[in-house]
Amino acid sequence: FLKMELNDEEIADVREENTSFFQYNPKLIPLVVVVVGFAVFWVVLVSVSAASMAPQQTLETRVQTENIMTHLDEFQKIALANNNSRSIVNGYNDSAEYVISTLQQEAGDYYQIRKEYFSGVTSTILETPTLSQVFPGHDNRNAIVFEDMIDFRQPRYGGDGKFDLQGKRVILVGGVGCEASDYLEIQECVDSAEGGCVALLPRSSDCTLYDSAVLAESAGALAVLASGPLTNTRVRDTWWTPDSTLVTIPTFSVTNSVSSSLLSLTPSYVDLTANLEVGVHPTYNVIAQGKGGIEKDGAEKRSGSQSVFVGAHLDSVAAGPGLNDNGSGSATILEIAIQVSKIGGDLNNPVRFAWWGAEEEGLIGSRHYVAQLSDSEKSRIAVYMNHDMLASPNYIINVKNATDAPLVTKPGQVVQGMYEDYYNTRKVPFMNGPLQGGSDFLSFLEGDVPAHGMSAGAGEIKTDEGRTLYGGLADAPLDPCYHRACDTIDNINQQCLTDISQATSNVLWSLLNKDNLASFLGRN
Repeated sequence: FLKMELNDEEIADVREENTSFFQYNPKLIPLVVVVVGFAVFWVVLVSVSAASMAPQQTLETRVQTENIMTHLDEFQKIALANNNSRSIVNGYNDSAEYVISTLQQEAGDYYQIRKEYFSGVTSTILETPTLSQVFPGHDNRNAIVFEDMIDFRQPRYGGDGKFDLQGKRVILVGGVGCEASDYLEIQECVDSAEGGCVALLPRSSDCTLYDSAVLAESAGALAVLASGPLTNTRVRDTWWTPDSTLVTIPTFSVTNSVSSSLLSLTPSYVDLTANLEVGVHPTYNVIAQGKGGIEKDGAEKRSGSQSVFVGAHLDSVAAGPGLNDNGSGSATILEIAIQVSKIGGDLNNPVRFAWWGAEEEGLIGSRHYVAQLSDSEKSRIAVYMNHDMLASPNYIINVKNATDAPLVTKPGQVVQGMYEDYYNTRKVPFMNGPLQGGSDFLSFLEGDVPAHGMSAGAGEIKTDEGRTLYGGLADAPLDPCYHRACDTIDNINQQCLTDISQATSNVLWSLLNKDNLASFLGRN
């Protein structure tokens, strides 16, 4: 095996250092030396072999759920210190500073981090609105009192201020309420002794409720009642900017039954109260561009071309801390960003991360970002991957269906297929929900940038199929605490969080290492 011989001088040295053993066993010296040498040889050999056989560490193996939970715990502490909320008027800024400081501490100079400032707008209902059909000259005990959230509701941005309208006449506008000429009778009422009337709108697909409400207010209407199925659509410009017009008169969505009751009498009158506050607030997105990429025109381009863009909204609603919606998505991509930097090395394709502000107010942060991009900047985004609500307690794994998106793109379909392949290989069930609205991927699709999205469900009801695949409760919301104060860290399903964060890590790592990303994605 291995033969080692010592001369007399070397033996003497060994004997001197090991007197207690060798003074009685001088014949064992050569044998011991042989055994020790043999052992060292095999230790070295095994160590080298083990190192060569060890699997290469990938992003998926480095992204650990316990680290994501650590970030979520910090988000919860921030919410508790800010009225149990991380909205843009509560704990959002502290959440953003945590993301920035954590990236700087853990990732060093791997990312170029910047704040992108913009103005966000909020709408807060301060008092429960009321609506009644009244009969002037008669006892008010005969009034028909409509019930909030059943017969009517006040949509977000449907007014600004405190209102108390008593015995005001209701006028059905002409046409479908999409033209200024439809409000001539409203204008006549303003000039009459009544001093103004309430506009009743038919539901129309020819224009938005916001468009009609702006026309009604311009004509002098005191309030707007929009008939049809109750809606909580924002009565506001979709791509809102500080220059956009805001509706200030109370605007209610009413059922067809309410509308029929009001139209059954001519004239018809209502009492209406509302107290709603609209505010404009400065806020910002957090953008982190990884090494090897360029974000804005005119910036120094270190290398690489198209970035893989990964994003999640960081804000919550005012009513709760938003640990699932969307602390789960924000914490996940934060941990992924950290681990990408720690692996380091030269990636074939750069990565960009974003934490959006004011998503809960209508995707304002991501829409602002996309609106500022030039065509060349858009072309340097290979695909945008959105993450919103990744740990719903009664979850499904929702791989968004890129084939039914408002902008059907090849890259979105390719990313969808990568997620599906990942889950199929691991025998993890998934479902395909629509990629049509409700989160920041829509901003990119509307801006002609390929996108995809992952989620675990919001207030949707779980189907029997969903229960069969994932357990939980059928005929119950996927997240019972959606947009509520109970969306705390106790609302996080860690198994779901693991299943989606690991899949995203796998898909992202594959994209970052593709030799010809544009060709692979079919990105023109």
